[in-house]
Amino acid sequence: MKWLLPRLLVTVGLLSAFGPIVRAQDWQDERDRARAAELERRADEREQRREAEDARREERRQQREGRRRTKAHIVIGRDYVLPAGSSVDESILVVGGTTTIEGHVGDDVAVFGGNVSINGEIQDDLFVAGGHVRLGPKAVIHGDVTTFGGGLERDAAARVDGDVNTAHLGWPRWAPDDWGFPSLNIGRYWWSGAALAFTVGRFFLILFLSILAVMAAPRLIHNIAARLVSAPGVSALVGFGIEIFSAPAIAIVVIALIITIVGIVLLAAIPFFIAAFALLWIAGYAAVAALLGARLRGADWYVHGLRPVDVVLGSFMLSGVTLFGQFLTLGPEWMLPFAAMMKGTGWFVEYVAWTFALGAAVTAWMQRNGWDGNMVPPPLPTPTPAPSAM
Repeated sequence: MKWLLPRLLVTVGLLSAFGPIVRAQDWQDERDRARAAELERRADEREQRREAEDARREERRQQREGRRRTKAHIVIGRDYVLPAGSSVDESILVVGGTTTIEGHVGDDVAVFGGNVSINGEIQDDLFVAGGHVRLGPKAVIHGDVTTFGGGLERDAAARVDGDVNTAHLGWPRWAPDDWGFPSLNIGRYWWSGAALAFTVGRFFLILFLSILAVMAAPRLIHNIAARLVSAPGVSALVGFGIEIFSAPAIAIVVIALIITIVGIVLLAAIPFFIAAFALLWIAGYAAVAALLGARLRGADWYVHGLRPVDVVLGSFMLSGVTLFGQFLTLGPEWMLPFAAMMKGTGWFVEYVAWTFALGAAVTAWMQRNGWDGNMVPPPLPTPTPAPSAM
């Protein structure tokens, strides 16, 4: 009995010492179980989201497959009305007419050159170019709404599940500037459209003149191409020098002719001289474009000559970047820096091509026969086989 009390005290002390450790271990185990349960719950949520996304993708795929099997309803030059309670499954395309949708459309709706009034349901996208769009209180559009060149009037109760993209092309109008003076207010899209139209028109005009040059003066184009191949550095230097000194030289000549009484009569020849110089420059550009096109086709231009198809291919190679950059200016605001970079690159490419073209055309024209010892030598004739001995 005498050891009972000390043993009891020792047991109580040990329990007091190790009790918090045991409770801490239990708390840690409970925390681990809670963490594992939380991770399992998050994994289940991710799996559910993944299954829902797969289901949506499958639904969209089935919708696309269904659209491929259906036909589009096309209306040209007439108004289109889908009354309330009616339903169509195919796409609707209206050109040059007013569109009124109060029923259900199971696919896209595209309208060109007409106003649109929606007070029904569209299962997919709505695209309108050149017309005003009105979304009524019962309008439900499950896709995107895109308008170009017209306004968008949307009721507060209208529902659009996708994105709303508007590009308003306002008419130029007179408005007072910062100092109160009237000035013509022209929107960005008008300037971009005018620049694009000018670029496209310039491209096709130069292409037409280049094709005429290749067809009307093949020997001259051939000689210019030979000069480009044999002496590209000289062509570049001569072209760059003429670009710098031609305008001052013409100005000096005009002033000298005006000062002298006899030279006034010769002033009438200046426009013809400038026109002939421009035609020679275009011939040089035709040679540059035709060389690029022939290289692209893998054709032997020296043997078979330069053809109009070579000019077409080369012209698109030289001006394609500029045309693409001008098209990008019609896009949203965030595309403008990229469009400016593309246009700058295209202008530089065209400038280099025109510089080489000018130098090669002038140096080839200054040669008596268009050839010299530094040009590409003609190909050796094909030897004819010797007749066999009988």
